[in-house]
Amino acid sequence: MWTTHKIVEKATKLGATAQGSVMDMFWGDRCGTIVDPDGYSWMVGTHKAEPTAKEMKKGMEDMMKQQPAGAAAAD
Repeated sequence: MWTTHKIVEKATKLGATAQGSVMDMFWGDRCGTIVDPDGYSWMVGTHKAEPTAKEMKKGMEDMMKQQPAGAAAAD
């Protein structure tokens, strides 16, 4: 069975570059991002959970608190 970790691992062995680590997201997926040798970005994910709207809101708020100030601002 393919998991997000296995896909990112195989892609990096084939020349892609991992962008950060694979991590659990507040909407219930485990996600990772890679950039292939041609420069295209890919986000891969494995669905893990079905959080309620309340759980997702709390998870999003917690995630936003961990980001540096201004990280989500558009240039």
